[in-house]
Amino acid sequence: MIASGTKDRGVLLHRRPYSDSRTIVELLTAGNGRVSGVLRQSATAKSRAELFVNYELSWRGRNELVNVSHCEPVSTYLLSGRGLFSGLYLNELVMRTTRSRQLVAGLYEQYLSTLDALQHNEDLEPPLRSFERGLLESLGLAVQFDREMPQGNPIDPQQSYQFLPQQGFQRIPNDASGGMKGSCLLAVAKDDYSSSASRQAAKLVLRTALQDFIGEQPIVSRALFQSIV
Repeated sequence: MIASGTKDRGVLLHRRPYSDSRTIVELLTAGNGRVSGVLRQSATAKSRAELFVNYELSWRGRNELVNVSHCEPVSTYLLSGRGLFSGLYLNELVMRTTRSRQLVAGLYEQYLSTLDALQHNEDLEPPLRSFERGLLESLGLAVQFDREMPQGNPIDPQQSYQFLPQQGFQRIPNDASGGMKGSCLLAVAKDDYSSSASRQAAKLVLRTALQDFIGEQPIVSRALFQSIV
């Protein structure tokens, strides 16, 4: 339970109007996980919340919806174009895979690290795939790209595989349709996305693995920028 007068750092994931002067905010915080709160909007920077800004926060209340009393910027991540769509995808992914008051170890730090990569790199797929892998690992569903099921033997770079959700990679005949080469999976295991085949394999596998958390409702930001997310 979050205590009254809590102080923490966090970022805004989503907001929606609550009244003329108040906004409901969904926050990802360092020490309290996902937090839902009401923020009174004003002309001062300490009472506004914008996307892709790391804030010093304080709030009061023990209910599901806390009252955010302080919201002061610490650092800002400048995203535009494809980077902006990618940042929106991160926010939606966190919203869809975590629940209120759930503290996922390392997620806040990884989120900030990914925002930093998105603002400084033109090639956005590697940081997005790394974030998805880290998110799954934090949720207890890490994908072992270097092991095949059921015995857990090392992936053979010369063989073809299919991915089975919540199970892993199963060897299939090399001439079977839809297979992924073991060499591509081993590249992903090392966060090596230098080939188009490894990028395609990573996107397919991670999207499939995340589906249980996301559910049937499509990711809106993914539809906006289908090519990388």
